[in-house]
Amino acid sequence: MPLRKIVYIIGELGAGGAERQLHLLLRCLDRTKVEPLLVVWNLDPSQELHPHYFNLDIRILSISRRGGRLGRLISFLALMWKERPDYIHSIGFHTNFAAWLAHWIPGIKGSLGGFQSDYFHEVKKTGRIVGKLCARYPKTAISNSSATIRTIESLKTLWKPKNIYHFENSVEAKYFDAFQRLERTSASSNPVVQLVGVGRLNGEKRWENFVEVLSKFKIRHPEISWHCRILGEGVTRPIIEARIKELKMEKDVELVGFVDNVEEGLRQGDIFVFYSEFEGSPNVVSEAMAVGLPVISTPAGDLPDVIRNGQNGYLADDPNEYIRILAKLCKDSELRRRLGAAGRETMYQSRSAETLWDRLASIYDRVGWLPRVGTSP
Repeated sequence: MPLRKIVYIIGELGAGGAERQLHLLLRCLDRTKVEPLLVVWNLDPSQELHPHYFNLDIRILSISRRGGRLGRLISFLALMWKERPDYIHSIGFHTNFAAWLAHWIPGIKGSLGGFQSDYFHEVKKTGRIVGKLCARYPKTAISNSSATIRTIESLKTLWKPKNIYHFENSVEAKYFDAFQRLERTSASSNPVVQLVGVGRLNGEKRWENFVEVLSKFKIRHPEISWHCRILGEGVTRPIIEARIKELKMEKDVELVGFVDNVEEGLRQGDIFVFYSEFEGSPNVVSEAMAVGLPVISTPAGDLPDVIRNGQNGYLADDPNEYIRILAKLCKDSELRRRLGAAGRETMYQSRSAETLWDRLASIYDRVGWLPRVGTSP
């Protein structure tokens, strides 16, 4: 079988979940079947994952930033005219329509779209017109979120893909390895319960709201000693810092910034906290569960399909309920251990990176990109 040249499009090389998942995907590709080419819509050498991507043995191309949105689209189409890949796979939502337009270039056989978050949030964020076009085209798309797929399938609208496939996020082996080290060190008694959160500092993650929840938690439970570290960087840092100062939480909440070894940051925690409003399938929650941390989160994205309350984690949308559960976890180390072990088993059974290529190849087979042995090309 000849190599299939596939272009993967990503918006940027920041430290977000989509960027980290694509990096893992590119590392797991069967290079005897696929020749990958990466196109970055907004290439910036200062972005966190830039050096990691450039250590991969693949070509990475950028497009011109001149001329606004239309100028970038024209630059991308010109690049695809020159490269003539077999297929184009848009990872992020806002490049879906560009991928679909490019697949009409002679020699390009097809395109796939991507949904990484809530359908309505994606459309609104991308713009009323372009958002609808990106929701409709390409006619076949992939989403990492079962909740997003259910929403799309239930919609009575033309502005959605005709076919959509579920491709779950994968968790790297190093997170499962970190679980073993966590078990070996958990015997050391520390009276201060370490909370850890991971995610971009932006409006969707609502870290400033979470600081308010922690402030109420502190007032209601003065008997609990705790400290919270938030790993991540982003545009709302000044807002979060101001809220921390306003609530006199400087000694309680630490904004660590970008951390390259997320698994090590997770391993130092006792409880993983998450307070996002919009998600598809949040990477960091899966990674925390793989490390063996008990998780308490809002029910964003497909987390209700993953977390079973009281069995492998907790979900809480109401701030008072969140505080109640957080206090319960802080006071019960055996509950933390049990939930952490169950969460780790959930991730190992469903999201190990060992199966990533087989799951992706199955989708490529179904859309005719990579016929398996015994099927017609």
